[in-house]
Amino acid sequence: MKSRSLSCISLISLLAGNAYAGTINVDFTKNIGTVNSRAFSMDSTEYGSPHDIVHDQTVYNLIAALHLDAMRIDLQNGGNPELGAGSTSGPGDPWVQAIDSTGAKPVIRLHTIGEDDNGADSGGSAADAQAMVSRYTANYAAHGLSKPVQYYIIGNETNANDSSGSNFIAFAAGMRSASGGFTLYIGGPAWGWYDEDTMTGYFANTKGTAGGPDFLDYHQYGNGGDTDMSASQLQQELNGGGSDSDGDVLQYGTVSYQAEIAKLQGDTGLPIECGEWNLTWGSDPAQGQPFNAIWGASVIGNIVKAGGISMEYGDSSGGLMGVVSQNDTPMPLYYSYYMFTGGALFQHFGTNMVLTSVTGDTTVNVQGSNVVQNNTLEVFASNNPKNIVVINKDPNNTETGTVNLTGYGSGTMNAWQTTGDGLPAQIATNVAITDGTFTYSLPPYSVTTFVLGSGTTNGADRNR
Repeated sequence: MKSRSLSCISLISLLAGNAYAGTINVDFTKNIGTVNSRAFSMDSTEYGSPHDIVHDQTVYNLIAALHLDAMRIDLQNGGNPELGAGSTSGPGDPWVQAIDSTGAKPVIRLHTIGEDDNGADSGGSAADAQAMVSRYTANYAAHGLSKPVQYYIIGNETNANDSSGSNFIAFAAGMRSASGGFTLYIGGPAWGWYDEDTMTGYFANTKGTAGGPDFLDYHQYGNGGDTDMSASQLQQELNGGGSDSDGDVLQYGTVSYQAEIAKLQGDTGLPIECGEWNLTWGSDPAQGQPFNAIWGASVIGNIVKAGGISMEYGDSSGGLMGVVSQNDTPMPLYYSYYMFTGGALFQHFGTNMVLTSVTGDTTVNVQGSNVVQNNTLEVFASNNPKNIVVINKDPNNTETGTVNLTGYGSGTMNAWQTTGDGLPAQIATNVAITDGTFTYSLPPYSVTTFVLGSGTTNGADRNR
């Protein structure tokens, strides 16, 4: 896609006639948390057969181009691994190899004792788990992998029988002993919804076993079901405001992901993985509309801001979930990820989240955590390298204003933008930043990433 270079003057001229929205402050001198090394991840595409990363080169290329941190795959029968869920079947090796070859870290979800999740699983055993680790971790090179698999999840939505952590207790010690000296990171319980009591109970029951869990995993969807959400309900998904009966996400908006992860992390001290998320677990048409790119970017930003791991649900055979359609084209959530990972276009979001604020911010208490909420603009910014992701959640109005930077005085900025219906277009090239400030223009329902080059530092105590 052809880009155009904008000088400071011409960039500012784009703002003529637009309503002034306020000021964004980004303080690069104040790190508020470390971005998890698996922050930008997703579940694999085994539900999209034959449009998946193993059987469809176009899908593989699209997924690889996202430069994801990790991908999950469900496997069973450790001695001879095979797919354990989805709309296709077959040996597990090609799936783990495909994930590995994209550069992402493979994450293997193991089936558990007596498991029968949604009729898809045949169960598993401690011996299966140990054999899986021996194959893909200790002897990874012999099975076509460039690196050992170090991440495993025990179970999947085993809500009726694993709140005690019995499967972790049965599996973990043998898995660690079979790793060939490589460090394993084992998580669970992949609970089907946010449940603080269950998650903290699981942690308490398992923390003394084989080193305890290394991370906790739960699933959180939006409204759920196949009900088509109205425009006002979709806006609630972004901003909150629904009734208590509407569920966490619709009640509180996407900020609920940040609040839940922050609370669980505070309870346990462990990294928290939202191992499945999507606007709905059904087939609301909004999943295929540009709105979902805006909603998805907000979810990703809120998860990562809390130090969590985002694993969006990869796909659904014949449905609207996921990042790639049954027509081998990107879905809106594809662009949500792109604005953080940069794909092949620009640098990946950095390793440290930094402090931001926006005119109109309010502090709200959600699920026992105080989080900042803004019904118009959301901003997520990083150090190492310096990226600023700005989401305009207003469906009707172009928002304009000024970005003020602390810890960055002069340098250059490139800007990329999507409205959820195509790859990000470069809307500004090598724009000069002077005195730590620049202007911006954001169309309705858009995501913009400002990529800052190396520059001079201004004072941490600079007055605004």
